[in-house]
Amino acid sequence: YVSTCFCNSSLFHKSLKEAFENFVNKSVAGSTSAELMASFCDNLLKKAGRATGGSEKLSDEAIEETLEKVVKLLAYVSDKDMFAEFYRKKLSRRLLQDKSASDDHERSLLSRLKQQCGAQFTSKMEGMVTDLQLAKEKQQHFDDWLKVGRPGPVCQELLAGVVPSDTLPAIAACVLLVGAAWALAPAFSSRIAPRLLHWVLHGARSE
Repeated sequence: YVSTCFCNSSLFHKSLKEAFENFVNKSVAGSTSAELMASFCDNLLKKAGRATGGSEKLSDEAIEETLEKVVKLLAYVSDKDMFAEFYRKKLSRRLLQDKSASDDHERSLLSRLKQQCGAQFTSKMEGMVTDLQLAKEKQQHFDDWLKVGRPGPVCQELLAGVVPSDTLPAIAACVLLVGAAWALAPAFSSRIAPRLLHWVLHGARSE
């Protein structure tokens, strides 16, 4: 519009940018634009938040287009650090509670934010996504190993969350834990660099 009607005047471009920044950074019902945008992204990216109305859900293409618009709008937000703080907290909840609808969309938004705001802006958030993905891979590897590894009855009890401490003294329970750790070691030795576990038995207690 500015390019066509005002001959692409730099003065009008500047005025348009300042006017946009003015109303974008106004609070709405006590909430800042940064908080509202973080909440919008959270609703868009979590499993139960992709509906546009009724039972209709956004397609992957529509989500990508919406994320692109969010990042463009973020350029006018003055307190981007506040957005990062709100978004990081909501991202952690989505990841830990397994409420994220798509890892691809999560990474797509982080990639756009990185281009817009720099690598430092998204480094912690990217680390969260990467760590959770690695944890899922390690858990899957461990589950596969359990099917063929035959860890033994003590390990099976521990994996089920049962520690036979009611009938054993504390030192005996610790010995069982040490034995279980050695029995489970082959599950990780091929994927993780060797680590030495130092058991401080005098600091243990049986509950």
